[in-house]
Amino acid sequence: LANNVVGTLLGVHLLLFYTDVVGLSPLWVSAGLVIAVVWDAISDLMMGRISDGTRWKSGRRRPYILIGMVPAAIAFALLLSPPAALSGSPLGLYFIVTLLALYTANTIVQVPALSLLPEMAKGYDDRTRLASARELLGNVGDLIGLMLPPAMLILAGFDEHAADATSVARGAFSTAA
Repeated sequence: LANNVVGTLLGVHLLLFYTDVVGLSPLWVSAGLVIAVVWDAISDLMMGRISDGTRWKSGRRRPYILIGMVPAAIAFALLLSPPAALSGSPLGLYFIVTLLALYTANTIVQVPALSLLPEMAKGYDDRTRLASARELLGNVGDLIGLMLPPAMLILAGFDEHAADATSVARGAFSTAA
């Protein structure tokens, strides 16, 4: 659920937020997304190898999920709350660094979480039920990720006729929180 909320929210709203509200050049946003996706492909492979080789008392997957939760939440909040004083290249670097931090933290959580399902249920029927529940929660997460930013804008007092970056930034901060 949480992975899909974050993924859909960023996939649908991040580009417009950073270009239209924050004022970052689309070139910076595009470059940041390319760098983050390439890093994600590399870090996913590394995390898979790390979690496969881990031997902890509590299992080889669960500790990473717990370890990555807090950094992922912090990076998500920072990504959606850029400092108002930044602009141009410093803002672009802030975007890239926080996006990379979020992708890294999400990798620490997601790769072990996705690998955990076969270890939780050894039988075909149990795995099918767990996979179905995961997909259902993922779809709910997609809907939340799609609708949460507009809902938070409304709650933050957004008025389309008097729209300004401050009210949109308040809505983004509320979403991040």
